Amino acid sequence: MKTIRKRTIAAIMLMTGTAFAQTNTQQKLPACTAASYITFDADGEQTYPISINSKGSITGEYFTENNTTGVRVYRGFVRAANGKITTFTMPGLGTGGNAGNNEGTHPISINSRGEIAGYYADANTVYHGFVRAANGEITTFNAPDADAVIGTYVSSMNSKGEITGWYFGTDQVYHGFVRAARGAFTTFEISDVELFPGSINSNGEVAGDYTTVSDSVPQGFVRSADGVITLFEVPNDTYGAHITGLNRSGEIVGWYWDVNEDLHGFVRNPNGTIITFDPLDSVDTNPTSILSSGEIVGWYLDGIDERLPNHGFVRSADGVITSFDYPDVYGQGTLPQSINSSGEITGWYVDFSTVDYVDHGFLREPCE
Repeated sequence: MKTIRKRTIAAIMLMTGTAFAQTNTQQKLPACTAASYITFDADGEQTYPISINSKGSITGEYFTENNTTGVRVYRGFVRAANGKITTFTMPGLGTGGNAGNNEGTHPISINSRGEIAGYYADANTVYHGFVRAANGEITTFNAPDADAVIGTYVSSMNSKGEITGWYFGTDQVYHGFVRAARGAFTTFEISDVELFPGSINSNGEVAGDYTTVSDSVPQGFVRSADGVITLFEVPNDTYGAHITGLNRSGEIVGWYWDVNEDLHGFVRNPNGTIITFDPLDSVDTNPTSILSSGEIVGWYLDGIDERLPNHGFVRSADGVITSFDYPDVYGQGTLPQSINSSGEITGWYVDFSTVDYVDHGFLREPCE
């Protein structure tokens, strides 16, 4: 199939005078406390779930490590709703000679059709995109004009199979792209700006980070389905902001650094208003996912209990934050990554009960 290339210099709107409201929501106990947890591991030594779809299928990565050399190679997995785990990897990978440089397979998103998108780093640690069909068939791809040193990075896929991400071009500049389900590419850019798309919703809207040639502090952008790019800043983001999610309603979630280098969560409404939030007694807040109904999941660093520094949280659409922990875990704690429309949450927790401090995947099923 012939790849269609469409390069667009999008219209730009720089939002100024945006309405802003701030709230520091308090936590409350959930209506019931019987949420159940399932722990699981892929075939490796450490398991990192990244995304869960509406049917309860989970994708993520794991790695194996040579205890003598410390060499790591990452591989992908998909866990079906019935608990069956299938592992997969990209062809042409090395044996981990570039340990520490992300060599291997890195799934990022799984949609309701069971398609998985992500990127992989080859033996030379050049990035390439891939999409894995529900039947296991894998298609690899590179963005047009991607260079042969850094390559193509995939960050998100929507329910239609549209994929977004960024690539480092032969012009030595980072560009954004959208790849249609059938493989056609649309690339987009702004003069003197480097774009790093992070999420794509079912409407084809894209949100992510940008930097300028004169300022490396990241800020946010949103691109409409017809190519209009709006740049925005989060108030008090002294050291920048990072976008982690975009839902079907156009709400954007992420975090920003303040003057003290602490992280705070924020949600940007479609009309441009921004609300910041933090769980009670938190130091750093890291939202990771947002549903179309407005619920946000993530994790935060505890400013009080150093024995269990990281906790998971769910923020309801009306701003109420409920924290949670994987049962009987201590050490680094619980790090949720994704939530589906049924309220199921996946992520990983760090088990300090062993000498090697193993990371395990978990599925949190909501109480009824």
